[in-house]
Amino acid sequence: MKKALPLLAVVAACAGGKSSERPASPAPDGAVQVEDALHGVSYQLPPGAGGWQVANDGNARVSSGVQVEIATFPLARQASPAACRDAARERLKAVRQRSDEDDPQATRSGGAQDIPPQADGPRNDTIGDAPTALWLFTRGPASAPVRNRWAFYSRGSDCLLLQVSGPQGEAFADQVFDSSARSLKVLPLSAERQRDVDLLAGMGFLERRQPAAALDRFEALTRREPGFAKAHFGALMAGFEIGTDASSPRNSASWRSGRWASCSSRRTR
Repeated sequence: MKKALPLLAVVAACAGGKSSERPASPAPDGAVQVEDALHGVSYQLPPGAGGWQVANDGNARVSSGVQVEIATFPLARQASPAACRDAARERLKAVRQRSDEDDPQATRSGGAQDIPPQADGPRNDTIGDAPTALWLFTRGPASAPVRNRWAFYSRGSDCLLLQVSGPQGEAFADQVFDSSARSLKVLPLSAERQRDVDLLAGMGFLERRQPAAALDRFEALTRREPGFAKAHFGALMAGFEIGTDASSPRNSASWRSGRWASCSSRRTR
């Protein structure tokens, strides 16, 4: 079964190393409590036939083909569940449009209408706002469609994504999504872990040629940890990229003499 996650390049699961699976420990009522220290969340799953297998990165699966995955991706500034959903939808829309442009069939009568039935783009989608921002859609070939259920949460400037996928028409997947989405708790990260997340987010924005977003993340980190040299260096790099982009709204004399000079003075102390 194809996963939705690779299509959403903005999503960074942040899982390090190879994930091993273990039998899940049932809660007193037969439900399964999942504690994901990597992403800083906890959630509950209903009892599943054959038992759940839970990976160290917080992902889980059951023999019926239902899978649960946790992922994170950054925004430049303060995030909200709705903003996270909008960002994810825009990213997938952009990926779909690029696929249309690369597909010779897409030019015959105007793009997405000519994508073959087996195309892997989101379709039959709906959105909701309870218990949090939701997005439900179908992917995969017509012969074996997969229903994806996404729930969005936020922590500071980062988005957390709960994904439940399963074969089209699998009723148990709906039960799993309802239980996990309603029970999911976003937990605070340690100072060290949050520092790493912010630093990786800023570097990721730089790599994707989004220096303004990178600068926002690096500057937020320098305000929280004034002595963290890597954050100051990242801000310098982002400022340099902005300074070379004549079309950037931040490429002005006032910005260069203000923020850029401020970053430079901090770096050279």
